[in-house]
Amino acid sequence: GAAGVVERVVTSGDSDRVTHLVVEHGMPFARLISVHVSHVESVSQSGVRLRVSRAELEQMEDAAPQ
Repeated sequence: GAAGVVERVVTSGDSDRVTHLVVEHGMPFARLISVHVSHVESVSQSGVRLRVSRAELEQMEDAAPQ
């Protein structure tokens, strides 16, 4: 099921290669989590599928402010 919403994409400054996704996760008190692209299983028109559990997602670091 849905674990959150992709808020922004972080790229490597030199190559524009995607390095992280910033995901808004949790209700009612959402937080922004930095998810490394190695955790992305697939990307489609319907969304991004991660290869981590919700519990693992909750343990990830907060994203740096933009």
